[in-house]
Amino acid sequence: MVDLRILAPTHVIPSKKNKLINYVENIVTDLNKKVEIELFWFIFQPDIIKDKKDNFLDIHNFDNAIELLQKIKPDCIFANNNSREPISYSLSIAAKYLKIPLVYYYLNDLPPIIGNQPDIGFTKNMSILLRNFFSDKVVTDTQGNASKMRRGKFFVYKNMFLFKTRIIIGTNSVKAIKLLIDDLILYVRYKKPIWNKLSDLNLCSNIDYYNFLIKIGIEKNKINITGNPFWDKIFEKVKVRKNNKKQNKNNIKILVLTGSLVEHGFWKAEQRDTYLEKIFSELQKEKNISFDLKIHPASEDIIFYEKFMKKQNCKSKIYQQENIWDIIDNYDLVLSYGFSTSHTECAYGGIKMILLDVDWNFKKFALVNEGISSGFIIECKKFEEIQKCILDLLSTEIVFNEELLTAREKLAYKFDGNAGERAATAIVELIKKY
Repeated sequence: MVDLRILAPTHVIPSKKNKLINYVENIVTDLNKKVEIELFWFIFQPDIIKDKKDNFLDIHNFDNAIELLQKIKPDCIFANNNSREPISYSLSIAAKYLKIPLVYYYLNDLPPIIGNQPDIGFTKNMSILLRNFFSDKVVTDTQGNASKMRRGKFFVYKNMFLFKTRIIIGTNSVKAIKLLIDDLILYVRYKKPIWNKLSDLNLCSNIDYYNFLIKIGIEKNKINITGNPFWDKIFEKVKVRKNNKKQNKNNIKILVLTGSLVEHGFWKAEQRDTYLEKIFSELQKEKNISFDLKIHPASEDIIFYEKFMKKQNCKSKIYQQENIWDIIDNYDLVLSYGFSTSHTECAYGGIKMILLDVDWNFKKFALVNEGISSGFIIECKKFEEIQKCILDLLSTEIVFNEELLTAREKLAYKFDGNAGERAATAIVELIKKY
């Protein structure tokens, strides 16, 4: 007999293991050690989902969040604390209306910045928003899904889902329209706050995020410092991984980690293509260098890369659904660009990485600077210096300096792989109170 039913929203099919899916599934694994769990995924995509499973709930089958919750009757709802994301926010206000325990997760490793983002001004934000709104694809689409203004139309659809939810819980039409306009202004002006105080439990990844939650007015008894469950399984792989394997300079294997900068509106397609062409051109100059690609499991289109690589007369493998930790031992080092959680993974686990940044000044994710100071991550500022960086990095030993070890412990709260267990305990205790 099922003890607890949990509902979590996702914009990707759960078989595509992005960070959210791994985060939630790691918690559910530990919850199942305590009680029997039935996990429902509420999937929101522009099209009706084709992958039919009993625990997959399609947004197109529901008019609002109240209708969804009344049908599923979950004992607990997981959501993202982001009032600008209409589906998570719809579930949040519906959960409070129906008195269902609401748990907020936070996927990022560093706390939000209070105030305007330092690297995104109004003009840049507007450029990204307009590019995304008029895009013919959403982040998870392949080339075959494209249609005129597909992303903008789905943006409207999601906000209407929130609008209808507000009406159902008793918000009058005039106020609901005003709130909708306010939401749109938030998108355009890119102003904080985007967070709210609705949840009964905030799963807190580290002390820095705890301090952030306190600063924005979250009550202490609604915060539980657990660490980030995303890292639990990676922690286990890091423990058994052997660093500093013997290098063969006559057969150098590179894993290129791409980035979904186009899909998230930071780049135009032409900018990505030019960047990749120059990278591949440099790597192909040396016969002793071979390379394969690892693209984002949910946000990048493998069909594009297959066609692109064919044009480049390149026979490299293209990984997508594979976990980087399951393939990394086949390679001597990683070459990447942009900004990605994968960069934090490389720093976290001691994977040699060249971080290419030619004329962009990309922001760096957590632990990357510490990986650079340790010496096993190096920055490359020119395409023509890629080969030199490869040779320099091959001869470098992987050493975790004190700065990185301290930062990793701080980031993880406790570097022990038990964040999911702590989160599971906190969730069970919360539900007992209802």
